Amino acid sequence: MAKTVQELLDGFSLKEAGEEATYQKLVRLLKFNDLSVRELAIENLETLTGRDSMEYDADQPDGKGFQAWSDALKRKLLLPKPTDAKAAGKES
Repeated sequence: MAKTVQELLDGFSLKEAGEEATYQKLVRLLKFNDLSVRELAIENLETLTGRDSMEYDADQPDGKGFQAWSDALKRKLLLPKPTDAKAAGKES
């Protein structure tokens, strides 16, 4: 778990921000058994995409917010926000 937390704290490179696998991982982490990982995952999703939480609640990960993020992932709507990709974390 420590490696996952560190990765979430470090953020994602511009390359990683453009990869679907990054979003798949983050959405999967929204249901992780540890609250702090869920909170970091939603923060990263919001930062990378420029979206709000879509009613996701880390205290209640099975709610409609998780379904909204899952649906957005399936519909390929999770993309890095175009205006400020550097805010996502590392540059490369």
